[in-house]
Amino acid sequence: MAATASGGIDGRHRSVLVSTDGSYTTIDRKKPPKSGRMSPKDLAELKDALADSDFAKLPRVSMADPPVMDGITTAVIYQGHEVATDGMKKLPKLDRVIAALPGLN
Repeated sequence: MAATASGGIDGRHRSVLVSTDGSYTTIDRKKPPKSGRMSPKDLAELKDALADSDFAKLPRVSMADPPVMDGITTAVIYQGHEVATDGMKKLPKLDRVIAALPGLN
């Protein structure tokens, strides 16, 4: 799976790529790439969050109208499905997935 958070007043653009075994790589335009491995507990939480989310049925796009100035947009890709949110409309199941991702925030 992969996710990217971009925008904000700090101009962030940070991505994380996570493998099924919990190994991950973060890519940040302001820092060198970093690789690591999620703890078994953290990986279990991510897997549980994904299973609970019914990811393919989440809204594809959840953005405020009008857009939030200097807001942060997060896009998550999992099993061929992509969802994007600015976090203004609470989607607890998606929020749980995003919170479980290593190195994105």
